Parts: sequence; C-alpha cells; structure tokens
Amino acid sequence: MMLSECNRELQARFAVEEAVDIHRRLAGADPAAHLPRLAQALYALSASKYDMHDDMSEVLNTLSESMVIYQHLTAADPETFADTAREVRATFAELLPEAQGL
Repeated sequence: MMLSECNRELQARFAVEEAVDIHRRLAGADPAAHLPRLAQALYALSASKYDMHDDMSEVLNTLSESMVIYQHLTAADPETFADTAREVRATFAELLPEAQGL
C-alpha cells in the first residue's frame, strides 16, 4: 500500500471517529434526532477498524454498539431501520468466527 493511500485511510478514520464523538454527544441531548447517525457512524468506524487490522475485539465492540442502537431504532420504526439492522447483524455474524479464531 502506498503512503498516500495509508494517509487517506488515516484521515478517513479520524473523520469517522470525530463523527462518532459528535453524534454521541448530540444523541445524549436528543436521542430521537441523533441515534440514527450515531449508529451509522459506529458501523462505518467498525469497517474502518477492520480494514486497518485493528484488534477484532475492538471491531466487534464497535459493531455491537451499532447493532444495539439499530435494534432499538428498528423497534420504534421497522420500516426505516430493519434492513440496515439486518445488515449490521449479518456483518457481526460474519466476523465473529474470525474473532474466535475459527
């Protein structure tokens, strides 16, 4: 991988981490308005962690947090969030054996 590609990945990672921090604070003040964006940002962060070969427990913890939020969102509005919630669960199920060393 070229240095420029690594630098872009790092920049993207920092941007996603910043988005998670911002949406986490905003969701604390107004969950209905900001939890969907927090869940989305966490899902993106889990992908970035995976792509950058972070520890699998960190990948799964971030993905799990996104999954829990999507479960709550789906309970309130299944039409809007059910497909994404399924996608996040499927990703978790796909990565779990890798984390367990299977």
